[in-house]
Parts: sequence; structure tokens; C-alpha cells
Amino acid sequence: MMTTVLFYLLLFLSLLINIGAAWYVREMLKQMRVYYDIFSDLNFMIKNYRNHLDAVYELDMFYGDTTLSELLRHTRDLSEDIQQYVRDFPFDDVTEIRDEDNLEQEEV
Repeated sequence: MMTTVLFYLLLFLSLLINIGAAWYVREMLKQMRVYYDIFSDLNFMIKNYRNHLDAVYELDMFYGDTTLSELLRHTRDLSEDIQQYVRDFPFDDVTEIRDEDNLEQEEV
């Protein structure tokens, strides 16, 4: 009799712990999604900035300027670093970002 009560008590306690753990994991995934969205937005802004800088660099007035050339290189490095951070997040949207990157590289 006592072992049956103890068994049901442990079963109930285990159920509560599992529900709590599932809730915690769900909340952490929500938080990761927020960070992923922030990195994605930042990646998009850097890409737009890089494209604009490329366009300015191609102008006859600035072509070959070393300052713009270094700024362009630094922007590309920063963009690649941010893309790597975005790729490190294990969400399905990452494949969409990779497809967008491939399309942009084909256009350039």
C-alpha cells in the first residue's frame, strides 16, 4: 500500500517536472527566435549598405579610391561574419537566407 502511494507521488512529481521542463524549453526557443530575427534584420541592413557602397565605388569619381576600397572590404567581412551568425541558428528560415545569398552572388 505504502509503495503504491509512493509510486503515484513520484509519478505525479515526474509529470510536473516534465511539464515545467517543456515550458522552459518553449520559452527559450521563443527567445532564440527573437535573436534570430534581430540577426536577420541586421544582415539585411548590412547587405543593403554593402550594395550601396559597391554602387558608390563603381562611380567614375570614386573608382580606385583606397579609403572606399578598404571600407568596402571591411563591409564585406562584417557581412560575412553576420551571415555566419545567422547560419548558426538552427531554424528553417536559414535555408531561405542561404537561397537569397546565392541569388545575390549570382547577380554580382
